[in-house]
Amino acid sequence: MHKYGFFRIAATVTFAFAVLPAASHAATTFTVGPTQYYKTIQAAVDKANSGDTINIQPGTYGAANITKSNLLIQGIGTTAPVITGKSYGDKGLFVISGTNTTIKNITFQNATSTSGNGAGIRMQGTNLTVLNSKFTGNQDGILTDANTKSTLTVKNSTFDKNGTCVSSSGCAHAIYAGHIAALDVENSTFNNTQAGHSIKSRANATTVMNNTIRDTSTGTASYLIDVPNGGAVTITGNNLEKGPKSTNSTTAIALGEEGATNPAGAMLIANNTFQNDLSKTQSFVWNKTGSSSLQVAGNVLTGYATKTLNGPGTVSTQSTKVAVLSAGTAAAAFAAMPASFGTPTDVPEPMSLALFATFLVGLGFFGKVRKAE
Repeated sequence: MHKYGFFRIAATVTFAFAVLPAASHAATTFTVGPTQYYKTIQAAVDKANSGDTINIQPGTYGAANITKSNLLIQGIGTTAPVITGKSYGDKGLFVISGTNTTIKNITFQNATSTSGNGAGIRMQGTNLTVLNSKFTGNQDGILTDANTKSTLTVKNSTFDKNGTCVSSSGCAHAIYAGHIAALDVENSTFNNTQAGHSIKSRANATTVMNNTIRDTSTGTASYLIDVPNGGAVTITGNNLEKGPKSTNSTTAIALGEEGATNPAGAMLIANNTFQNDLSKTQSFVWNKTGSSSLQVAGNVLTGYATKTLNGPGTVSTQSTKVAVLSAGTAAAAFAAMPASFGTPTDVPEPMSLALFATFLVGLGFFGKVRKAE
């Protein structure tokens, strides 16, 4: 073969290999445990790539900073691993800035921070799913930063004794969703929330379905569910109880009381059961959004006297089929979100004591009830 022909063939082969697509990353599973190579969650996270799985054996572990995306982090074995100790960056036990993270079968316990916002999970990234997990004794169970394209989904999980009001900036809650596109909480249990709310959502679309949310005899929660900026709301099929030690004797579910700044959406509160253990007459729903489109239907109220609805809307005693709300999907929520709400380093409770004092004075309870936010 002519030497120039050989070089042409060699060049062609070299070019062909050069333009071949790079091999895709094969998903890897990392195991964390006392007898494993990776003894800390942080070590496994640092090694992982997008799409990997981190399995955590039973045991007690410290905080982790999770910057990788598309990770599944899950407890394995008969007992869920416990995450506790000093918060990462004075924020939370898991601080997540990656995208599309799934957390499964993990217990988060006793998270604190100097700001009063120490979270079991602090979500600073985009799209978080939490499954079959437990949050106990944290200042915030789950806390999200503002992210106009993010969703938070929580299913089959337990929240016990979360919440506090130790900070002058405001209170912490069992779940606090900042200005995100959508919050979806289903088939979960909230017991004994302290001082703050069991669920507080500034999301453009808020769905709370088939949960048990109870103060019991020791909970001191304010609202059971707070949607302070309105938006699309679906609250259906829940078992709710306002306990005798609640710090707010006026309202179980509040909508828009801090200003209905979210894009308006359909609002349905239906087929829930509510028990009022407070001798003071209160409102099951307080609608401050100004929208008369709210439907309150088929709810069963027991215990002490309770007014079904304070504010505009339609009340019916008939059970109603739960329909997909026109603005209740994540896609619709994304489209309606403003360009940005900023990215706070903390998401404190913004309602001032003065504003809340005005609210209490109007109801005649000032001096009897601690701040409800």
